[in-house]
Amino acid sequence: MARNCRCKILTIGPSCSQDEAGWTHLKASGKEHQIERIFSKSQDYSYDRDEKVGLVFIDGDHSEEAVTSDWERYSPLVERGGYILFHDHKPSYPYIRALVDSIDETAEYEVLERTDRMAVVRKI
Repeated sequence: MARNCRCKILTIGPSCSQDEAGWTHLKASGKEHQIERIFSKSQDYSYDRDEKVGLVFIDGDHSEEAVTSDWERYSPLVERGGYILFHDHKPSYPYIRALVDSIDETAEYEVLERTDRMAVVRKI
């Protein structure tokens, strides 16, 4: 996905050490110039620009409140045809699975893949 993406990629997280493997992969893909890294908790950051993004990766606090808040705050930023990735889509985090199930029932998004590690959602 990121390899073919010519869009803006936004990452939000409190520290670079948590996502260093993912960052290394994105840099290797040659997309470093498209990536904006925000070192903040997602609930403390406000993306207040009109620019849409092509990829949002949701991985953080796994509580129902936090997962729902991240979805509500960041999914509107995604352009049509863009992706939202949910990390830790596994039975031990039922709120993530329940949210992905509810997204799958909408006409605005489609769930492309579900594994225990990741759910991939595309905005139609």
